[in-house]
Amino acid sequence: MLKKIKAKLAAGSMAIVPTCPATGCGWADLLVLFQNLIKFGIYIGGILVGVSIIFGGFLVLTSAGDESRVTRGRHAITSAVVGFAIVLSAWLIVNTIITIFIPGCSGQWNVFGGQCH
Repeated sequence: MLKKIKAKLAAGSMAIVPTCPATGCGWADLLVLFQNLIKFGIYIGGILVGVSIIFGGFLVLTSAGDESRVTRGRHAITSAVVGFAIVLSAWLIVNTIITIFIPGCSGQWNVFGGQCH
């Protein structure tokens, strides 16, 4: 997985700041920047959710009847899922704004695969 991310970084497909045309950056480039930030957050968030769920499960499994450890484990799992839902909601909002307000993006619901200009 790290090799794939490294290859994408080298190819520039995971660049956060969009390349602007010679005429300068515009509204579409600002929205693409927000989209790229959220895409990066989803990658990092997915990794952190996995780690938090594993940690919470470990706490629950090794609690040995200690109710405080079970509560901490459940809280870690719940917090991870809620946090990831917030990140995905941010993606939904930005993607909807791009689809509605930027010409040339109509009909592209999932624009993670390409640029939107």
